[in-house]
Amino acid sequence: MTHAGFAAACEFSVRTLQEWERGAKRPGGPAGTLLRAIKGDPEGLRRALAAG
Repeated sequence: MTHAGFAAACEFSVRTLQEWERGAKRPGGPAGTLLRAIKGDPEGLRRALAAG
């Protein structure tokens, strides 16, 4: 999945995603929870989005 595709699927901006990746910011709150869930089950995200 591309940065743009991932950001769009999760409703993050590409800029925010880039800031997280380079360590300029840390995801918190619901975004942090979502990212932990995705890390634990990335295929679950794909299934959920396909069913959506």
